[in-house]
Amino acid sequence: MKQPETDRPEQLAQSPFLPPAELETNQVREAMAPARMVRSFSGVRAEYGQAASISSAHRFLAAVDAHAFLDMLFARFPDRELKVLLGHDPRPTSGALLAAHVRGMLAAAAAAGRKLQVANLGLIATPAFEESVRELRAAGGVMVTASHCPVPQNGSKYTCGVLDTSGGRHPLAGALLPVGDMTAVMAGADALVGSFGAGDEDLVRRLNEVDDTAVTHALTVHPLCREQAWVAFLGFLQRQLALTETADLEAFRGAVRGATLVLDPNGGTACGTGAVLLRNFGFEVREVNGVSGQAGHVIEPGEHAYGDLIPAMYAHGARVGGVMDWDADRLNWAALDRDGEIRSAGPQQVAAFNVAVWLSWLHERGKLAGQRVAVVAHGPTSGAVDEIAAAFGAQVVRVETGEMNLVERMAELRAEGYLAALGVEGANGGTIFGEDTCRNGFLTLLVAGMVAANGRIPRVWLEVSGRWDALSREERDRYTTGDYTLHDVIASLPRYYTRELKAAGARVLTRPGWQGSLKDRYHETFVADLWEQPTEVRRRLCGLDDSRDYASYRQTNYEQTREVSQRTGDHSGGYKIELTDTLGNRSFLWLRFSRTEASQCRLILDSKFAPEVEALSQRAVELFDKAMRETAEEEERALGHG
Repeated sequence: MKQPETDRPEQLAQSPFLPPAELETNQVREAMAPARMVRSFSGVRAEYGQAASISSAHRFLAAVDAHAFLDMLFARFPDRELKVLLGHDPRPTSGALLAAHVRGMLAAAAAAGRKLQVANLGLIATPAFEESVRELRAAGGVMVTASHCPVPQNGSKYTCGVLDTSGGRHPLAGALLPVGDMTAVMAGADALVGSFGAGDEDLVRRLNEVDDTAVTHALTVHPLCREQAWVAFLGFLQRQLALTETADLEAFRGAVRGATLVLDPNGGTACGTGAVLLRNFGFEVREVNGVSGQAGHVIEPGEHAYGDLIPAMYAHGARVGGVMDWDADRLNWAALDRDGEIRSAGPQQVAAFNVAVWLSWLHERGKLAGQRVAVVAHGPTSGAVDEIAAAFGAQVVRVETGEMNLVERMAELRAEGYLAALGVEGANGGTIFGEDTCRNGFLTLLVAGMVAANGRIPRVWLEVSGRWDALSREERDRYTTGDYTLHDVIASLPRYYTRELKAAGARVLTRPGWQGSLKDRYHETFVADLWEQPTEVRRRLCGLDDSRDYASYRQTNYEQTREVSQRTGDHSGGYKIELTDTLGNRSFLWLRFSRTEASQCRLILDSKFAPEVEALSQRAVELFDKAMRETAEEEERALGHG
């Protein structure tokens, strides 16, 4: 697979790296300000612009982060020669950020007196990059990407290596660093910045002393490693689909032969390579917006990103197509419906669809027999997933919002003897299939494509859930003749109504633990204004008909990979009130403040009944506004302003 044109490594290995006159402490602090740079457990993201160069402060901070990352690895593996992989998406600033990272790594190695091997895989999708870390047995990796964000933004993600400290395989090999490790990296970076701010010029001197030739060598893409990476990723996709035997792969190809997929990589890392991978499974693939670095529309693959995909699907007679973000971990698909219209599905529907069809596929392949099966879902994932999992005898385990929380919990469950079948994020439809360690746009489209082309898979779902016998003869025949659509499959899933809102009255307070106080006020207001109201009033306020009333409720807090009854830390995790009615139906109210936009709070409501969701949406906003107001007043009194 040909490596697209990128900046020449020797041009990026600029010397001096940081002219002392250019860099001042206030510039670094300003660049690190939360409003300008997001530094979280997922990595680093900032606005770098659309030129090939980046500022001295940004070069310095990228080098510092890489230095801290290597310091952690050297401390963890004191007796090993380490290999670190690099990859990037096609943003114009990716080359400069990679060069800064390499210089920071080499400076760290020199300071520690350690040997270090750096291999640049060039333009590569995040799912393929993470598999490359495993395949090439690296100690870790740095992926420079801002994923679905606009082109002027860029960032870096840091991954786990293959080995743990005992020499065994790391349970999160290839995945983003777990919270503890990323916390250590950020603390190390802060310490280095602090030393610079205190007048210590040693770090700048060491960065400038790194040999330009060594930087150029590390940045040069190694064709053999790159080819090995993509071949390994193809094998990984085959293993995920349980198609490791030639006969199984040929049977799969036969089942989908003649089916056309349209792929819109939108100028991202899947250009060219994505179509090659999908064709290996037997699909005909048409590509739009396939020139690397040239986006045909906004990067985030939401409803506004289908303008090129859908016309191409009509033109090529495709029943399914997908649009990716720039590092190809996210893909949203659109599909033909029974009326001949091509339309997308909502994120909660996609999450439920993926659970149903993936469990059906594993069931059909005999992979669920005799297993304790778990599905991991983040807090606001619809209750539809619970019903689907129950049909297969699977347990749903919920975690805090965040891709790595899914990945870590799935690894923990495997260590406990579970088959962790998949993880889903209902609020965005993101899915982690099988033993993957991130969302995977290629696998998402493969799964949708195989379901559209192979009626046996949705039939398994219909049979296991007891819905097959309730279908008319005409409806059954559709799955035999292939005259069904993905939207028919979605319509067969448990029907839930989910509403997502942004709380307009949200604001940022300063007192430590204020989010916990707000959630306490929210609960108190819920009890007083809804739960303790007379039955008829409560029914009216919550959109319940005369046959229903609430029998119980429970509060849940989400912290990383756990549901907890008592909040800890900064109390910023998701919070849910789950209601159970007298007929056993469940609904919920969920809220969480954004970690990247502190003044934004999302409210999500979920129920099997549309009138209830409509009413609870109004009540949730009222409860939040009242709780926010009371929490702010409480803070003002505590600070002596009231």
